[in-house]
Amino acid sequence: MKSANELLTELVRHAQPPSGWAITLTESEPKISGDANWIAGAGVMDPAALDRYCRKIVDLRKSDMLIDWSAVPGNPNGERKRIEK
Repeated sequence: MKSANELLTELVRHAQPPSGWAITLTESEPKISGDANWIAGAGVMDPAALDRYCRKIVDLRKSDMLIDWSAVPGNPNGERKRIEK
């Protein structure tokens, strides 16, 4: 099982977003069996970067639906864990 940081690094490396644009991962509780435990988000990107990002999300949803969030510090307010690069 990949860590949240490993998955995010892979996504950023593949998508190659414009300099200064963050890609985020937010912890999510699966609602039904087969749901992922993460949600990705990104800022505005040019069409080529957006295409790379979307294609990689599809691949990662198939290969890494569940990731390990244990190394990501918890939020004192009880909000979902979140990381960005």
